[in-house]
Amino acid sequence: MKQYVIDIVIVLFILCIGQIYFGNHNVEQTFLNRNIDKFEEKVSQNTETVSYGSVIDREDNKISLFMKEVSQIIVKIIEGIVYVFSQIISMLFVIVVY
Repeated sequence: MKQYVIDIVIVLFILCIGQIYFGNHNVEQTFLNRNIDKFEEKVSQNTETVSYGSVIDREDNKISLFMKEVSQIIVKIIEGIVYVFSQIISMLFVIVVY
């Protein structure tokens, strides 16, 4: 069982490293190019530039929302296991003391 957990952690670690080094940033690059084009058009038309669009997406995506729900469910399961285990331990102490 311990070996399976270690294998899963190593695979997740490799996936995270792969995402960091080989992540595809086409969406951010598209937004950046679009903003540069808009800025150049405003400059060529001698209009006042008020604000620029942001490349950063601050909203949660479906994957992060799903992972948040999964982590909350896992926390509830762990709380339940700890509660049952603590009840068993307290029951054993009551039996040993009395």
